[in-house]
Amino acid sequence: MEMDNIYINTKRLVMRQFQDDDINQYISIMTNPNVTQYLGNRKNKTSAEVLGIMEKFKKLWSENGYGVWAVIEKSSGKIIGHCGYMTVEEYGEVELLYAFDENYWGKGFATEAAKAAIEYASLHYNWTKIIAMAYSGNAASNHILKKLGFWYDKEITLHGGRLKLYSFNLPNGY
Repeated sequence: MEMDNIYINTKRLVMRQFQDDDINQYISIMTNPNVTQYLGNRKNKTSAEVLGIMEKFKKLWSENGYGVWAVIEKSSGKIIGHCGYMTVEEYGEVELLYAFDENYWGKGFATEAAKAAIEYASLHYNWTKIIAMAYSGNAASNHILKKLGFWYDKEITLHGGRLKLYSFNLPNGY
């Protein structure tokens, strides 16, 4: 399934599918141990692994019609993170995920991007529910998910770590 690039505009952000020339900016975010401590297996990433992640995100769009957007700050034109959806095979559920450059933490960017992604999903996908996960020690992400209306479901073990699993029922027209 070939996808046109889907753009989402918010007050401060543009969200679009990753492009090949995004790699250097994305590597600087995704090789930062302060960022990766809250992602997946929590291990530091190499540049090659980050390229693989970006390619996986791009492939999701062509295979599923949904995926993960690069998040760009409008005022600087700089990629500051990612936000979007992928299927968690272990649960057969679609997960909202996001990660941001630590220089943009605590400024509402993750909330703004996640809210836009939820609004987009409610208007364009036939999903009734999405999930999200956060490590217990990631207070900011746990706070964001609750603020967005996710409810705490249970604690799970995934990627060798304990995560809080949250759920969100998608309304028709968020």
